[in-house]
Amino acid sequence: MSSQVDSNRYSVSVLNAATLNEVIQLPAPDFVKAMSVSRDGQWFAAYQNDGEVRVWRTDDWKLAVTVPSRAGAGIHFGAV
Repeated sequence: MSSQVDSNRYSVSVLNAATLNEVIQLPAPDFVKAMSVSRDGQWFAAYQNDGEVRVWRTDDWKLAVTVPSRAGAGIHFGAV
């Protein structure tokens, strides 16, 4: 996974770890400060400079939820 700026547009590029080929490029309204994948691989989250965390389902890469956050340093998936 990488975060990049492309033509004044922010995005998150998700890469296949084995081939390093791009799987998908997810839109982002601001630069990404931290990223995390759930242990089961079903969820991908990005904490962005705008103070929101966006969570996508990895089976279809649809945005599942956007939530405000004050994480500051990072994010991770864990038991609740």
